[in-house]
Amino acid sequence: MVGNKKYPSTSYYLKKYKPFYWGLKKIYCKQLQADVLFGNIGWRHIRFDSHRHKRIPADIAMRFNLLPFVPEVLKQANAVVIEEGKLKNGNKLLFYELTQEVEVNGKKKNVTVIVTETLSGIKHYFSARYARKSKKNP
Repeated sequence: MVGNKKYPSTSYYLKKYKPFYWGLKKIYCKQLQADVLFGNIGWRHIRFDSHRHKRIPADIAMRFNLLPFVPEVLKQANAVVIEEGKLKNGNKLLFYELTQEVEVNGKKKNVTVIVTETLSGIKHYFSARYARKSKKNP
């Protein structure tokens, strides 16, 4: 390990998960009733945030380690949250958050997969993370 004692280097994760990620190509999501494509958008977002800043090692490790659960979430998610955003050029962008309970290291965890859709209607894998806890009303 280079650098951080707790997490392997980014090159370790790149080597481990690159063949898996690029082998996915596309997965049909019944909730979105469309294929979700896997390409540079999601691959880059694992290591860099939306402002092109490199993520901290813990975030990189989490996003890489959740990749094996992405197909299951896309295929089985029962609910979706839709949010709107905008690209730098002003075009509308939709974000779909699909959450599904999966077994991670022997424990049940809620994993959220985020899919983007541009004006073209094509849906792309964007990110994966553990589901956020819902906010309680004060």
